[in-house]
Amino acid sequence: RELAAATLQRGRMDCERGEVVRGLLWITRALEYADQADDRDLAEACRWNIGTWGSLVHPCVGVWAQPGPVPDVAVSPDGSIAAVAVGRMVRLYRIEAGALVRELTQPAPVIRCAFRPRSQELWVGAVDGTIRRWSASSGEPVGKPMEHYRPDGPQKSWPFGHGVFGIAFSPDGALAASATHHHGVQVWDAATGRPVG
Repeated sequence: RELAAATLQRGRMDCERGEVVRGLLWITRALEYADQADDRDLAEACRWNIGTWGSLVHPCVGVWAQPGPVPDVAVSPDGSIAAVAVGRMVRLYRIEAGALVRELTQPAPVIRCAFRPRSQELWVGAVDGTIRRWSASSGEPVGKPMEHYRPDGPQKSWPFGHGVFGIAFSPDGALAASATHHHGVQVWDAATGRPVG
């Protein structure tokens, strides 16, 4: 009982200092101790604190089960669409409704996806060293696939065959950069999809 009370107090102190998530973990542990000690009043106090402090934590909007491992996820600039990379596809979900909008099928397993700022354009990096651009609103490809490296060249052999594992944009969305394992960074003109420099 004393351990449960002390743990509850520690959790409440963390919550009062603004570390609510950490505090809730301590309070949950206190509830376990209270249940083990068969102290119903202390367990009820723990549950009350979890309910009260838990309202300050952002709720989970949705959980979307996937058919395999998810190496990456991206949210559109306006916050309406979530892109989930899984296997050889990117699944687009309307966040507010939690509904699957469409699947963008790729010829190779997807490693990274990122939305271009100020647009609904989604860039998808795959293990074959290509980046494909998609219109998230229409589901149509934008331009031709971009090759970070030549997948049919000598770079395909280890350690260069790991694909595009990083995509980032300048704040204005004019430039993009992609990265591959042991093969450097490529800067792109985001509007044309052509390499810069």
